[in-house]
Amino acid sequence: MSVQQYHNIVIESENVTDYRSLKRGDQIAVEGVGFGIEYYHHGIFLGHEKGIADFGGANAADAKVKCVDILQFSDFGRRRLVRINYPNGDCLPPEIAAQNAEKLVADPQRWGPYDLLKNNCEHFATKCKTGIAVSRQVIETIRDCLLNPLQLLKYAVISSSAGGSSCSSGSCSLGSASSGSGGFELGSIGSGSIGSGSSTGSSGCAFGSAGSGSIGSRVFGSLGKGSTGSR
Repeated sequence: MSVQQYHNIVIESENVTDYRSLKRGDQIAVEGVGFGIEYYHHGIFLGHEKGIADFGGANAADAKVKCVDILQFSDFGRRRLVRINYPNGDCLPPEIAAQNAEKLVADPQRWGPYDLLKNNCEHFATKCKTGIAVSRQVIETIRDCLLNPLQLLKYAVISSSAGGSSCSSGSCSLGSASSGSGGFELGSIGSGSIGSGSSTGSSGCAFGSAGSGSIGSRVFGSLGKGSTGSR
């Protein structure tokens, strides 16, 4: 089990070897590697009969919220599965998390189009689970680039060679991502509502040369509480 802390929120990742131990409302993720970079593809477990609420597709344009079974999500058990825990209670009750995900499965257009930096599978899962759309992996990548300029070059090369970003069950490809006005900002998260595709906060740093996209600006950093009602 690994433990990480982001500002005041502690996150634990727990290996899952017995799928029967999964509970409705769990935030889960599978490990993968794309272009030499390790990542985790996230989803919300809805129950053994319903499967997993998953945000992804064959490519970025095809990505949507849908239900998949556990074997599809884990690539038939070939990918390591973990459960994301919030030991300090910085999350919603499991049933509320599951209901949030089910609302978006029932009406996928309430969730915005896929964006590697601002609206990926982890944003979807953490929004359902905590009320806040945030991607730890995006934050870590930006911090890596700020601390090591060579990392920025690495991600730029990956982005230009991939040409697009997509994420599907148990599989992601890292590519160029567009962002809202002002590029990608690292700052503080305020409140937001499921499907609104927006949150507020102070701007921090821009990541690379981002183009313009249809998703409103989302900012990440200090984690706050958000609402989870329907818009």
